[in-house]
Amino acid sequence: MSKQLSILLIAIMLAASAQAAETSISYPFSFWGEGRAGGDRSLVTGRFEQGVKVMEYNGWSFIPFVAMGATKDSNPSEYWNNELIPEAGFKVAHPFKIVKDGWGNVNIGARYRKENYLNTIIKGPEAVEVFVQVGFGGDWKH
Repeated sequence: MSKQLSILLIAIMLAASAQAAETSISYPFSFWGEGRAGGDRSLVTGRFEQGVKVMEYNGWSFIPFVAMGATKDSNPSEYWNNELIPEAGFKVAHPFKIVKDGWGNVNIGARYRKENYLNTIIKGPEAVEVFVQVGFGGDWKH
């Protein structure tokens, strides 16, 4: 199933790229990362996502995307903290404002993800997930 889903998602991304010649298209991306240490352990984790905004209607954007997440723990025996997580999916996104100079965004979508543990022969889980993400920020002074 994962091979068929991968082929379908690649086809969606190619169709989205072909649409670029005909419409105003953009390539939204995001990255987050964190490193932390305490005691005799350290952990680094992060995720990069690249999308193609192929359509917009009433402020909602349709965005197919691919992503890669990673986690590295200084303790290799905790295999669930030493992994690569490729993802592919699509989302609809809508911006909003909560303060004058603020920003916000809501994303609703579905993705396929596969956790690949690095230091063990144990196979990580794979799943198709439905998600809702909400983020916002700004400056309360303004």
